[in-house]
Amino acid sequence: MFVIIFIISGMGLDVFVFYYFRNMILKANNVFKSYGDLEILKGVSISVKKGEIVSIVGASGAGKSTLLHIIGTLDKPDKGTVLIEGEDVFALNEKQLSDFRNRHIGFVFQFHHLLPEFTALENVCIPGFIAGQDKKSVEKRALDLLDILGFHIGPIISHPRCLVVNNNVFR
Repeated sequence: MFVIIFIISGMGLDVFVFYYFRNMILKANNVFKSYGDLEILKGVSISVKKGEIVSIVGASGAGKSTLLHIIGTLDKPDKGTVLIEGEDVFALNEKQLSDFRNRHIGFVFQFHHLLPEFTALENVCIPGFIAGQDKKSVEKRALDLLDILGFHIGPIISHPRCLVVNNNVFR
């Protein structure tokens, strides 16, 4: 099972893909985040149960990206908790959090942060290679993930700097 969380804004689409193939459960409770005097999140809570697909939609500047950065463990809340499958991710030290993120959370950002010198398949494989997993299993998992997300496999392998989704090419 996996959870896909989308952010739709005037500038495009942010997609956070949480792929944890067991009983993925996400719970953020009473999350606060400020930047200086500017309060962005004021006690936001969200729960995502196994198998749910959730969309977070709002006006520009409403805090959608901030919330997703926090529940994706890319940023820390000023206050509140984030539990992923019951684990308080911000109770982990930096190394543990980085390992957790590398093993359990995948991201596809609005601006395709692909390394241009690698194919899209190789880009998806990078976290597995960093984790020291064998090439064959990493590539199989990457192909499975790309297939789940609707990416066509042929063009991904043969065209290094583009992704094809439902016959749309992203460069």
